[in-house]
Amino acid sequence: MTLVTIGLSSFVTLIIAAFRSKLTTDGNNLTNTADPSLNLRIVFLWIFGLAVIVHISINTAIYVECIPFISTKSVEATFSLLSSIILILFLLIQLSFISYYRGIRFIQTTIVNFSCIFILVANFVIWFNTFISDINVFHHGNDTVPRYSNASYCFRTSKIQKGLAKHVTSFLIPKRMEFCILASSFIFWFLRWSSDETNEKLNYYTNKHFRGGSTSVTEEGRHIIGQHIFAGAFGIFMNVPFFLTTVLLIFALNWESEDAILALQIGEVLSSLCIILPIYVSSYHLKKYFCDSRRPEKLTANEYLLILSSSGTMAYYMFGTVTAFTLPGNFTHLKTFLCTRIILMLETFLQTHFLIQIRRFRPKGQSSLFISSGGVNLMMTNMNHWILNSTNKPSCHRNLETKLVDCQSWLYIINILIPLMLFYRFFSGISGYAIYYKFKPIVVGK
Repeated sequence: MTLVTIGLSSFVTLIIAAFRSKLTTDGNNLTNTADPSLNLRIVFLWIFGLAVIVHISINTAIYVECIPFISTKSVEATFSLLSSIILILFLLIQLSFISYYRGIRFIQTTIVNFSCIFILVANFVIWFNTFISDINVFHHGNDTVPRYSNASYCFRTSKIQKGLAKHVTSFLIPKRMEFCILASSFIFWFLRWSSDETNEKLNYYTNKHFRGGSTSVTEEGRHIIGQHIFAGAFGIFMNVPFFLTTVLLIFALNWESEDAILALQIGEVLSSLCIILPIYVSSYHLKKYFCDSRRPEKLTANEYLLILSSSGTMAYYMFGTVTAFTLPGNFTHLKTFLCTRIILMLETFLQTHFLIQIRRFRPKGQSSLFISSGGVNLMMTNMNHWILNSTNKPSCHRNLETKLVDCQSWLYIINILIPLMLFYRFFSGISGYAIYYKFKPIVVGK
């Protein structure tokens, strides 16, 4: 809470500097041109932020309920309530500040740099504390362990905890971690990275010149609505087996059902093909029709976050691959499980490489129905994975990886890797929308 308080003070410092006209910008507002997915990310940031506030409010209600059971009421209870208030203020100010200054570059100053660093540290400690407390509070079955204090025991056995928090926390904690990562990506934006600034200005002037006024539109610009609907229908069709099987396993079937697990693995393969095939088609069209538009660039802050989250996704699938190699051959559908994990790793690598490379191409007034349709499929497939994995609470009892490591160690591993995988799917889905928006043919009159 000390670090969160420092982060809150950093936001207050930036706001005061803005009111005193000391928080200067470079004059280029790139909200609607450089990144078409920026406003969409702001919407999801508010959704995640409100989910975090709901989670903190539930915990605050539990603290209030447990006040009679705390021996040092004047210290511990006061500190718990004050911490919740400070955390909520930090989240609300962060949401408002990012929303108001989205797409704006600050001139590099000591105040901006140090404030952003302190805010990033505060977001990191919230993320770290979330997954640690998730394991310690919700994954210990014995509520009467002697090492727990009266306050901890009350927190785990209170009526609010058993009646409400226990049922919704598994859905809110991933959103809390995703909020920390997504908010940090915007804070990185405020830091003055020279490569980011150059790329955004290039995109700004390119889009303004070629898509704002007189634009050379290809013949693909006619009758594109139905063709994009067809691409979306293809993505839905390929993702239906994975979606239905996951929903049935969560709410109706038993995770011990071998046939259901086999159907889930087949659904994952079909879903991966819905990403791999559009990537190959889009890459072919990029090299054939946009070969002169590629420009060398350094990695941006958002691309570093994409690589970080994809590394967590690869590590999660790698554990499954290593487990499949170490298990005896008498396990049911072991070969299918191994092939699924290898295909998912291939999909993650190809998609990450594609999302980084495609930002290096300038449309120059050109458009591509194939690339924009591929963006639709990337968006739908990744958001499908993100929604399902957000509602699918990890469990030791249905993971083969616990054959490789013990249950407690696996809980720590997946509470780090699952949020990274969720953010990777979310960020890739948003990037798919940006690809669609950037390369979609412009509708012209008859």
